[in-house]
Formats: sequence, structure tokens, C-alpha cells
Amino acid sequence: MSDGRLVLESKDEIKKRGMPSPDEGDAVALCSASLEGRLWLPTATLTGGLSTRMRVHGGDV
Repeated sequence: MSDGRLVLESKDEIKKRGMPSPDEGDAVALCSASLEGRLWLPTATLTGGLSTRMRVHGGDV
């Protein structure tokens, strides 16, 4: 974290710091990415649960 924001770093940088392979972190980052560079986030429902629809910057899909 940097100033309260998440920061993605390359595997090479992680290896230089002596950290293990970030396979789980990669999975999270790839699940949140799209080919258009938009962030996909779950949409909350009125009951507080998560909807199967995903909110994308600029609208729902």
C-alpha cells in the first residue's frame, strides 16, 4: 500500500525483495482487469449481498 492505495508491482521487483511468487495476487489482479483497462467491481444489492451483475466504469454489463 502506498498512501492508502494498492500498488501493483512486477514479479521481477517482488523477486528482488525476496518475496515468494505472487500467484494469488496475480489471480486477484486478473479477475479485476478487463481487456479495455476498466476495473470490474461486484454490484451490491439492496439486501447487502453481491449481485451477479458487475459494475464497470461507465455502466453495468
